[in-house]
Amino acid sequence: MDRLSQDSSVCVVGLYKFSWIYSGGYSHLHHNVLMVLILRDAELEDQAPSFNALVTDGTFTDQKMGFKSAGCWNGVCLYRRAGSCIVSSKYNEVNKVLREAGK
Repeated sequence: MDRLSQDSSVCVVGLYKFSWIYSGGYSHLHHNVLMVLILRDAELEDQAPSFNALVTDGTFTDQKMGFKSAGCWNGVCLYRRAGSCIVSSKYNEVNKVLREAGK
């Protein structure tokens, strides 16, 4: 999130196989952008147009979605893709998930 905080082109951050609890969240992101939780492998391709930054625990090799590695630190990897973000209310935006869980 610290790396993404320096990039004004970030429109939505996807968290895949990585708990938002360990991400540093908005305290480190410093941008008014959404964070989307990808809870199941099957959701990744469907939700990929909704974010242009992807944080994952480990490497991500599916090149057909257009993400390219921006580096890995302590096993956590950042991937970026060019373009805008198309967000849908059906996606698991972190604040929505927290509200629904009563937190």
